[in-house]
Amino acid sequence: MRISGTGEDRCASGGAERRERYTAGPGPHPVLRGGSGESVIRDGLHAVDSLRAALAPPEGSTLAATLLAYEGALVTLPAKHGFWLHDRLRHLRRGLALLARAVATQPDVAEIRYLRLMSCFHLRGDLGRNGSVREDLSSLAELLPGVRDEYPPDLYSAIVRFVLENGDPTPDQRATLREGLAGGPG
Repeated sequence: MRISGTGEDRCASGGAERRERYTAGPGPHPVLRGGSGESVIRDGLHAVDSLRAALAPPEGSTLAATLLAYEGALVTLPAKHGFWLHDRLRHLRRGLALLARAVATQPDVAEIRYLRLMSCFHLRGDLGRNGSVREDLSSLAELLPGVRDEYPPDLYSAIVRFVLENGDPTPDQRATLREGLAGGPG
């Protein structure tokens, strides 16, 4: 799925359409760019709401869960950059709850796992997110070979390298992921 920074893109499923959506817009989604400004968050949340209204995904569907994951990732951003601790914790709890619901609904969707991983990876250990980070890294090591053609090569490579550097894939998973980086069968 691709949500552009302008909110004008529509969701796509499938490799060619998905790749086109990622490259046709003005750049990666704000969450993937690491944006955190209020306007980026507001625009991102507006895009999620617009897609929900336009596409009316059935509850529990992959699309509904993916939109929920984007919402959670966006809601979590102010927790990283906010000033007031109370506000930061409120955003963190709300965003992480949305991400947990998305993963519980569609645990085998790499995009959802990646959004939660990126939202939790740099959190302090005492916030208790190490378990979800390990779980998401493990799931991505398993899921990524099957979705290689659904993402632009540079984005896919960046995600795989992150999993290889920070996760603990089995030797077979590590070999398969490296093969995908080298352009082997996918």
